[in-house]
Amino acid sequence: MAVDRGADHWDPSKNKVHTLVTLGATNHGSSFGGKQTLSAIAEAFGLPMSDLALTAVGPSFFQQMIGSAFLQALNAGGDTDAGVNYAVLASRGDEVSTPPEATFLNAGPGATVDNVWVQEGCEDVKVTHQELTSAPRAVALILAALDPSYTDTHPLPC
Repeated sequence: MAVDRGADHWDPSKNKVHTLVTLGATNHGSSFGGKQTLSAIAEAFGLPMSDLALTAVGPSFFQQMIGSAFLQALNAGGDTDAGVNYAVLASRGDEVSTPPEATFLNAGPGATVDNVWVQEGCEDVKVTHQELTSAPRAVALILAALDPSYTDTHPLPC
């Protein structure tokens, strides 16, 4: 996912963005817990799911679906920009950004990507999509991504 407002493609030393942290992002699309499939089935039977969803939640619902034209255009230049560190957090318990591993990025030239499962090292931790902003382990992983020395004085909780 190119960070067009903060990364200088021609001179990464001028980047305004050093580290980008994402939480359960739909970087490569989401089936929204199977809703994409249900919507397609309903449409096949003549139910106007697209119109209903556009009215209820707006265009972002369709833009974030796996294989959408929006995501294809957005990702056409690769997932990352040179000189930016990416910390991508995902939870195996995410039922919104599904499949949850679709959030993970592939590092392009000059970029670093740390794809992290919140459960890595703490397999029993239960974290939903909504809890990625508040679960103690997720918050600690965010702080560690922004400040690598954070874990020197703060052990990661399980």
